[in-house]
Amino acid sequence: FHVFLLLGQSNMAGYPKVQSGDKAKNPRIRVLGFDDCAATGRKANQWDVAVPPLHECWAGALGPGDYFSKTLIEKLPTEDTIGLVPGALSGQAIEIFSKGTAKYDWIVERAKSAQRMGGVIEGLLFHQGESNCGNPNWPSKVKQLVSDLRTDLNLPNVPFIAGELPYDSAC
Repeated sequence: FHVFLLLGQSNMAGYPKVQSGDKAKNPRIRVLGFDDCAATGRKANQWDVAVPPLHECWAGALGPGDYFSKTLIEKLPTEDTIGLVPGALSGQAIEIFSKGTAKYDWIVERAKSAQRMGGVIEGLLFHQGESNCGNPNWPSKVKQLVSDLRTDLNLPNVPFIAGELPYDSAC
């Protein structure tokens, strides 16, 4: 049971609206409910088949975690499963995720819950930055977040994969 944490802000939660073709279900890809979502029938902190939206129900958006998992599952043995633990929060600066904050504790608890349910965390996927556009301290704060998560989840060598914004954007 390969688990990946999906962290960041709206860039990770997704912006484009989900299209019917995005909703193909694969029972080998699971998601830990982000919130109680009447649109999907998903419950917070319970595993369900992963169909977008993975994050905030109200947005109805498609994010990077969707096609990351759909691509990866094709490379894994047929008996393997992927678990996605969404934790992106739209419009939030990196500081809200810092150790000692309620949102950091929320992310750690969701990750530990996935571990208790048999998941092995194999990666941290991250897409965040617009709220910190131009902040020279942003890279060091991201590095600290990754270090803290690796320590608190006892995952010293877990890969960290960061998304980028276009170089011609405002950030």
